Amino acid sequence: MKPKKILEVRGKNNEITQQPNEISRAKFHGTANSYKLIIFALFKTLQCKNPIDPDKKNIYIGFSDREFCKHLDIPFGTNTQTVIKKSCTELAKSVLEIETKEKWSVKPWFTSIDYLPHGAICIKFNPEIVDLLTFETGYSALELAEIGSLQSFYALRYYALAKSKMGYKEPWFEFTEEELRDFFKLEKDQYVERYNLEKKIIENPINEINEKTLLKIEVEKIKLEKGKYKYHFDISQKNKVLKISKSDSKQAKDEKREINEEEKIIAENPERFNEIFEEEKQQPSLFGNGEIFAKAKALSRLKKELGLDKN
Repeated sequence: MKPKKILEVRGKNNEITQQPNEISRAKFHGTANSYKLIIFALFKTLQCKNPIDPDKKNIYIGFSDREFCKHLDIPFGTNTQTVIKKSCTELAKSVLEIETKEKWSVKPWFTSIDYLPHGAICIKFNPEIVDLLTFETGYSALELAEIGSLQSFYALRYYALAKSKMGYKEPWFEFTEEELRDFFKLEKDQYVERYNLEKKIIENPINEINEKTLLKIEVEKIKLEKGKYKYHFDISQKNKVLKISKSDSKQAKDEKREINEEEKIIAENPERFNEIFEEEKQQPSLFGNGEIFAKAKALSRLKKELGLDKN
């Protein structure tokens, strides 16, 4: 985190109208693994379209525990089933808390979660959640690989929120201390000392994102009045070319090649990509992943136009 500074507060109303994204600030209850399980369920559903009813109300997906662990870099061993069962239990209790200008609401993520003896995980989305999702695109290899690399629940939430802002010229987001506690659903007795809050909830997860992903987030602490602060997060993108080393596994090499190929296509066709990207950003999305979905869909459309779609 940057050194403490006392700065003039920016025009709050202007900032809100400039970068509105109530949905990306939806509050999630659960752990890092349960969050990843939702992300992977969305990825598989959007990738496989398996199966989607015409009215988009009956969305469910199945995948193996090994596939989940492989894609999201979770060790597969004797304790794997216990970890996944715990995550599934958390998911069954998990709700999506959404606050907009019109209303505040709480919705359960799923109507059913089954973990079968042979390792299959079967998940059915709550139809009311389905109304908020766009089941027309999927994650790029880049986003999935980066999500898999993050171990901290707080880092995962910051990552999703940062990704939702990447379409703006100068992407950023900010929280007051009270808003930050509400966003992460912290109890009153958690991180009472401001130093611990800043260290555990801001500095450590942001450092993890900066070390493990292609995002760079800089945090500035701004004094509002005596004893009250807000935290401003500036977001930028690092060099997108990933180096492939001899020590990388075959899976890692394949993922890096795919990521580099995707970014090369975008770099060679920036104007057309941005046109499609702007169109896709108009589609409603959820969970802080609007920019992720829009980019993946825009890239898919561009590859089809260029005759590069392998499907």
